[in-house]
Amino acid sequence: MGLKLEEFTRLSKRHLDIIDSWWEKVEDHKFSKDNPFSRVLPTDHGFMVFNDDEPICSIFLYPIFGAQMAIIGFPVASPVADKGVRKEALSFLVAEVEAKAKALQYKYLFSYAGNSVGKGFFEKHGFSKGNENITNFIKRL
Repeated sequence: MGLKLEEFTRLSKRHLDIIDSWWEKVEDHKFSKDNPFSRVLPTDHGFMVFNDDEPICSIFLYPIFGAQMAIIGFPVASPVADKGVRKEALSFLVAEVEAKAKALQYKYLFSYAGNSVGKGFFEKHGFSKGNENITNFIKRL
């Protein structure tokens, strides 16, 4: 297995097309060819793991300007990748992104999870729960 990490920005059509193709294979979501997932991504700090030349998973850092903190988004993975390879690639991805965040001088990473799989994923990778039974609010401007 030859895992490698590539950094990219929102200007990287190659990486964004890969992510959009993953979402095309997933049912029950709001993304489509007319409303691709890549439209909601940050402009920089994208990371994708490849196993040799096969793209496996990706994640993004969302910097909080004026703070030494970044939000690490939820990972997106290829639905057709081997489960064992995907699991190893996701662990590799989180470790590499954490190292990149330290190099960018962030002191904290924040994330979120709404289901038991996501919660287990972040706990497994050393994240501590910040709150229980809290509701986050957001308003579209």
